Amino acid sequence: MKRIRLDTNVTGVTEQRIAALNQILTDDEPVEIAEYAISLNGPECGWLDLRFDVPGKKPFEISLSDVYPPFREMKDWLEHLLCFHTYQSASFSIDCEGFYVFVSYDFLGHYEDDKSNEPVALIQLADDILDKYRNQDYEHTLQLIVPIRKFVTDLYFGIKNYMIENRRVFSKQWSHPGGGDFDFRKLMRSFESKKVENKLEEMNKFSDSMGTWPYIRIR
Repeated sequence: MKRIRLDTNVTGVTEQRIAALNQILTDDEPVEIAEYAISLNGPECGWLDLRFDVPGKKPFEISLSDVYPPFREMKDWLEHLLCFHTYQSASFSIDCEGFYVFVSYDFLGHYEDDKSNEPVALIQLADDILDKYRNQDYEHTLQLIVPIRKFVTDLYFGIKNYMIENRRVFSKQWSHPGGGDFDFRKLMRSFESKKVENKLEEMNKFSDSMGTWPYIRIR
């Protein structure tokens, strides 16, 4: 476990979310950085499963629909986390045809030790499924305290590489909204981000050469 130094420059956070963050981080004990795994399955008949596994917890699964594909909004959100207003909270919703999944980000601070000051965030996932329709095999809320660089790397390249490796499956099982012939390049353009890739490359080079992590100051 590592201590996190909270940052007082956070902006754009509602009072309710500030209270939730304070509740998580007011203990004197070091804050535990989440262990997690991200996996995908499909697509099948227009559905792609995105799953988050955390040791000791039920998995959190998001069913992505080709009717309401979330890739462009997810790309914008990842660019926000990494490239732009790191201190500003950001969220987006995923339409799963009958219910929504809400994904939010709050900047927390940095690792507090002698070697690193890597920026850390709280990622929250929640759906609005009615209780009577809930699948008890899966969590319906999930909170992850994660290093921003690692989380963006895992989610972005996890999805991008999966698309490339399963191109033929997507061509048969994934349609574009409004119909029309499948265009893999169009699908990739909706998610692929040179801003994210360039920023990650820049951050990795800096970390490798300096051994420490630069503070992210966005003004």
